[in-house]
Amino acid sequence: MTTPKPIQLDDGPDSTNAVAEYLRRHRDFLVNQPELLQEITVPHETGEAVSLVERQVATLRKRNKQLQIKLREWVNVAEHNDHLSLKLHHLTRMLIAARDLDTVFSVLYQSLVSDFRADYVVLWLFVDTPPGQNQRREFLGSRTKQQVVLEDVFEKAVPFCGVLSDAQRAVLFESAAQEVGSAAVLALRGAEWRGILAIGVRDARRFQAEMGTDFLIRLSEIVSAVLCRWVGSTDEQSKARRGA
Repeated sequence: MTTPKPIQLDDGPDSTNAVAEYLRRHRDFLVNQPELLQEITVPHETGEAVSLVERQVATLRKRNKQLQIKLREWVNVAEHNDHLSLKLHHLTRMLIAARDLDTVFSVLYQSLVSDFRADYVVLWLFVDTPPGQNQRREFLGSRTKQQVVLEDVFEKAVPFCGVLSDAQRAVLFESAAQEVGSAAVLALRGAEWRGILAIGVRDARRFQAEMGTDFLIRLSEIVSAVLCRWVGSTDEQSKARRGA
């Protein structure tokens, strides 16, 4: 069985006649292809006045186009969220599999930069270095100037997103402060400790105050839960490890 060759059409009169002849022979073509009526213009002869039907069709066509654009936006957002969820799932598995605290920090920093396009990452824990752990820059102690400057972060129920104050940006990102256009700052919490995870980017529009924070909240909860395996009281660490 041979496949019929496709008809080649152009803008010439022969093509116009061919289309007209096809429609004469297939009078139900547009009935079976209703979506075409949304894209073609069929004028109604009413003299100089514009037909009411024509106006209604134009309005419906415009509304349909707007709905198509909105639908594409929703699909793009859904695909983006699915992509983020997969990356967060992968990060969670890597953090749970980490055998020590050094690996936890290494995995977290690498993932935020490579998978989540962070330009700068800062993690501080306002608690002393746990016994048996290596001295690391993440452990600042319980009373620090950094904690005072960032106190409002802990007062909010959701992560901070947007442009930091000059003082906050300088404290968090130090020599790179002027390069940070926007940031997300997440509060980390355990039963007996607090901390922050700051993600800075050069793009001033990347993190905005009105953006959704569900993903950041989940990231904060996951990192906090993982850190509880090594940070805090012995009881807290034991409970976290049993939960893992």
